[in-house]
Amino acid sequence: MKTIRKSFSARLSLQVVMIASMVFGVVFSVLFFSSKRIVRQEAESHAGSELSGTVYQIEDILHQVEAAAKNMEWLVRDRLGNPDSLYAVTRMMMRTNPHVIGSCVAFEPGFYAEKGELFAPYSYLTEEGEVKDRNLGYAAYNYHAKEWYATPKRLDRNYWSEPYFDEGGGDRVMSTYSHVLRNGEGKMFGILTADISLDHLSGLVNGIKPYPGSYTLMISRLGNYLVHPKPERILHETIYTATSDMTDRSVTILGDAMIRGEEGMHELQNDDTLSYVFYKPVEGTEWSVAVVCPYRDVFAPLDRLTLVVVSVFLLGLLALLFFCVWRIRRTSHPLKLFSEAASRVAKGDLAAPLPEIRTKDELAQFRDSFAYMQRSLDDYIHRLTETTRAKERIESELNIARKLQMSLLPNIFPPFPEWKTLDLYASLSPAKEVGGDLYDFFIRDGKLFFTVGDVSGKGIPASLFMAVTRSLFRIMAGTCDTPSEIAAKLNHAVMEQNDANMFVTMFIGALELDSGRLSYCSVGHNPPLLVEPDKQSSFVDTVPNIPIGVCDGFEFTEQCVMLPKESTLLIYTDGLNEAENSNCELLGNERMLGEMSHLGNLSARSVVERMIQLVTGFAGEAEQSDDLTLLCVRLTADN
Repeated sequence: MKTIRKSFSARLSLQVVMIASMVFGVVFSVLFFSSKRIVRQEAESHAGSELSGTVYQIEDILHQVEAAAKNMEWLVRDRLGNPDSLYAVTRMMMRTNPHVIGSCVAFEPGFYAEKGELFAPYSYLTEEGEVKDRNLGYAAYNYHAKEWYATPKRLDRNYWSEPYFDEGGGDRVMSTYSHVLRNGEGKMFGILTADISLDHLSGLVNGIKPYPGSYTLMISRLGNYLVHPKPERILHETIYTATSDMTDRSVTILGDAMIRGEEGMHELQNDDTLSYVFYKPVEGTEWSVAVVCPYRDVFAPLDRLTLVVVSVFLLGLLALLFFCVWRIRRTSHPLKLFSEAASRVAKGDLAAPLPEIRTKDELAQFRDSFAYMQRSLDDYIHRLTETTRAKERIESELNIARKLQMSLLPNIFPPFPEWKTLDLYASLSPAKEVGGDLYDFFIRDGKLFFTVGDVSGKGIPASLFMAVTRSLFRIMAGTCDTPSEIAAKLNHAVMEQNDANMFVTMFIGALELDSGRLSYCSVGHNPPLLVEPDKQSSFVDTVPNIPIGVCDGFEFTEQCVMLPKESTLLIYTDGLNEAENSNCELLGNERMLGEMSHLGNLSARSVVERMIQLVTGFAGEAEQSDDLTLLCVRLTADN
């Protein structure tokens, strides 16, 4: 195997053989399945033709018997005055129709008073070929309870009985055709019968032999076996009770179809033998005949042909493999020399000499291309080294910038331990190395001045703009007492030197720590979330002022709200509510409100950490799409 992997000629030869095998496989599959379909159609035609011929023979016999009974009806009527002469009629029925082995004229009780309650003259052919007469009108036989008499009487029509053993009558396995005799008023007074031997029908059915392993079945309207390769099952088992030892339960479906009088083909799995079953009903009897053809017999010619074709193909592939190896090795010998030189280049010797190629074919072009690649690799490695150094320098500078940016923000918590009723925590997670979000807070004159902002854009420009905005906020908030005044002066200062046309949304607040009165100004920012002592979460009502850096001289609207003790205020940037998952779905306000409603008893740090966990769990493996900044202010009760 290692030799094959290392040898170009061996691999190329195998590829040629594989392609040839694939082409042959496709062609062979098309031909095989087409041939299989044709063979199956031929099997359906062949078996169906033999089955139909045999069924037509059986139907012809039955029609002859039915016609004979109808033709004998006038003779029965003619001899009703002489009951003993009816034996001559039953004997004539057998003499004129070779398929009939017995005939009877059975009358209604008391029809002949002189003959007693029951009278049924019967002639039958013994197994030795002798014709005998007997009267079936005796109590032990009780022909009125027999199917051949009771059923046509009940249905008031002619009827073929289920095959049965006629004990006390003909003493043979037979099926009886019952022809109803009616008087002038249409009332039944008796039954004229004609018996046919089941052995005679079995001989016809067993003659169906489309394939050497084929065998036949015939079932009655109740599913009883009339013909079966195992004689012990005839009349003793049905097609349903005989399937307990079969793994394929679809034989039940086959039995239902045959009993319904359907015609068709069915696949049957018996143990390890797959067979095709072709079935057809016998008209007028509700019987059905089936021929079972094993799969291996149907497709035996195709299997033999397949074996021959595959054997010849394998020999051809072997010959093709040896020829390809011999020819390709001779043709590709120059490549071996070139490979030795190329291996030195692969080990880093970019100046290694290449073998001389004197021909002007693809190998010469390959040699020239490889030489050009040597020169290109040398130049590329030189440029890559310089680029790597520059990238490492930029990454180092970005890391320093990130540390500087984060150092501009308050990062010691708790920030005001002397204020026992104030719980404050903030977090900033930039989407890139540096970001454009900001937060800040400080206490002056008993007021907590704080802000959360989001600069337009991302990366280094946004981080620089953020640093300027944060510094300006600290300056303005140090001299101004109201958030609207801070926003106005901050907007004016930014507009004076905003050549890049950047802007920033901010939420600026001034919280009186003693009273809980919050004055705030939302400068185009998301409304904060407020959780009141009753654990109800809602958005703080905000007036939609324009962002800072859009229009100089804009008059910002200031609002006010009272924060009761044990309430929690969360200010955030759009990295929270607009966090995306891998399906491009947004976190949304509803999830934020639902999560906050469970966080009313937690500390400010815990609230921020839980909201960060909410974003992380929602986003999953999706990359962070925007900076995320959270500032939580919680007023607690006096200790």
